[in-house]
Amino acid sequence: MDQIIILDGNVVGLVSDDGAARWEFDSLMDAAELYRLLVLSIDIEDRIALLVQNSL
Repeated sequence: MDQIIILDGNVVGLVSDDGAARWEFDSLMDAAELYRLLVLSIDIEDRIALLVQNSL
């Protein structure tokens, strides 16, 4: 599943094959923490394998 994760000020957005979501926070630090958690939830090994495969 492809995902796009966006951090814009105090707003975090997530777009995927299943739909989209948007979260707005009072604090930039809270938004950054959610962004960090979403990015960490992506399976990095699968992403690297896909990038290598596409570059061959």
